[in-house]
Amino acid sequence: MNPSPSLIRASSAILALGLAACLESPREVEQGEPVAGASSEPMAFVGVHVLPMTDGALLLEDRTVVIEDGRITLVGPSGETPVPDGATTIDGSGRWLLPGMAEMHAHLPGPDTPTERMEDIFFLYLANGVTTIRSMQGAPNHPELREATASGRTMGPTIFSASPSLSGTSAPDPETAEALVRRHAAAGYDLLKLHPGLSPETYDRIVEVAREEGITWAGHVSPEVGLERSLQTGKSTIDHLDGYVEAAASPDLRARAEAGEPVTLSEVVASATPERIAELAEMTRDAGTWNVPTMYLWENFYNDVSAAELAALPEMRYATPGELEQWSAQKENRIFVELLEGWRTDGAMGGDDIDAVTAQALIDLRREILAALSAAGAELLMGTDSPQMFMVPGFAVHHEIRVMAESGVPPLAILESGSRRVAEYAASELGYVEDFGRVAPGARADLILVEANPLEALEALRDPAGVMVRGHWLPRDELQRRLAEISERAGG
Repeated sequence: MNPSPSLIRASSAILALGLAACLESPREVEQGEPVAGASSEPMAFVGVHVLPMTDGALLLEDRTVVIEDGRITLVGPSGETPVPDGATTIDGSGRWLLPGMAEMHAHLPGPDTPTERMEDIFFLYLANGVTTIRSMQGAPNHPELREATASGRTMGPTIFSASPSLSGTSAPDPETAEALVRRHAAAGYDLLKLHPGLSPETYDRIVEVAREEGITWAGHVSPEVGLERSLQTGKSTIDHLDGYVEAAASPDLRARAEAGEPVTLSEVVASATPERIAELAEMTRDAGTWNVPTMYLWENFYNDVSAAELAALPEMRYATPGELEQWSAQKENRIFVELLEGWRTDGAMGGDDIDAVTAQALIDLRREILAALSAAGAELLMGTDSPQMFMVPGFAVHHEIRVMAESGVPPLAILESGSRRVAEYAASELGYVEDFGRVAPGARADLILVEANPLEALEALRDPAGVMVRGHWLPRDELQRRLAEISERAGG
C-alpha cells in the first residue's frame, strides 16, 4: 500500500536556526558501508559555509566537511575539526556547500543511443550539480544504466527508473493494464509511469495491482480519471501540474465539459478563482501527493519566445543538430501536447482557442497554482522534462529554478525540492534507504560548491566552483574541459 500522507514540514529560517546546536560540534557517526563506486581518497572542504538542508541550521558558517569512502564523516567548525592525514583539501573560503540537486522528470535515451552520447548526457547533468535523476520513460536499458552509475562503473547521477508508459494506447483495458503492471514490477523498475487516456476502470486496476506488487505510480492525470480521484487513490507524484487547470475551472464549466458541451480554454482560465486553487492545494497536501511542476517546459510551449531565440541560448552548443531541428519544429508548429486532452475529444477546448492572450493567462494560472501548492505546504520536487523543447540536460534545471522563484516559491523551498525532499520521496515512495540530499555525517557525498549564497542568489548554481558525486571531486576547470569536449562532439 502507499505510505500515509506526508507531514507538513516547516521550512522557515526561524525553525531551522532554533535547531542549529545539533550540528555545532564535530561528531563522528557510525558509518555504513562505503558508497559503491566511491573515491577512496579522503577529502575535506575547509573554511566553507554550509547549507546542510537538514532539520538543523539553515546556514553553518566557516566549516570543515570531511569525506571518506564517498560519505560525509564530519561537519564541524574549521580549526577544530580534524582532517585525515593525506586528505586532499578543497579551499571553501567565501564559498557555499550544499547537496547535489535532482532532476525528477528526466528522459534518458533508449538502447540505440551510442555509449559516448549517453556518457555525455550524464556529464551534462553532473556539470550542473545534478547528482540524482528520475527517468520518466522506461526502456529496457534503463535498469542497466541505473546499476552502472550506482556501482561506479559509469560516472553519472543516481538514477530512479520509471517503467514504460501505461496509457490509453498501451493499456486499453484493465486486463492489459494488470499484465503490464506485473511485468514492469518484475523487471525491476522503481515506479510506474502513467500517460493520459486511461479509463477510470483501467486506472483503478492499475492502483489495485500496483499496491499488490508494492510499486508506486506517477506521471500524467488522465482526464477521465481527474485530479481529485488521482489524489484520493494515493498517486505518488503528479507531473506537469497535470489536471490542475481543469480542476480549477468553475463547477458550471466542469459540468458542461463532462456533458460533452463545448468549453474553451479561455473560459476555463477566466473561471479559476483563488479560493478554488487554494482548495486544490490543500487537497494535494492532505493527500501526501508530490508535484513535479516542469514549469519551464510548459512556458516554452505557450510563450511568445521564438525558436530562434531559444536555439541561441548558450547551452544549445551541447545539443545535437537533430535535437535542435526537432525542438524548433515543435515550437514553430505550436504543438500543444496533452493539455486538456480529454476535453478536446468532444470538440471542446481545441488549439484554435489558444491565442497569445489566452496562452499568457494560462502561464499565469499555472504560476498561481504552483505558488498555492508551495504556500499550502504541498510537497514539490524539482523537474524539467529534459531533454526536449530546448531543454538541455542539467542546464534546464536552472531555468526551472528561475520560473519557480518568479512564481513565488521561496528560495529555501526551491533548493529543498531538489535535495532533501527528493530523499524523503525516495524513502517513502520508492523504498530507497540511502542517505543523501543533505550535508551531514553519514550522507552520500553528492555536493555542489558555489561562489555565493544560493538562498540570496539562486543563479550562483549556474556556475559551480565544483561538483562532487559519490566522493569524486570535479573542479570547475575539469567541468569546463569536459563540457568543451561535449560541445565539439555534439557539433556545436
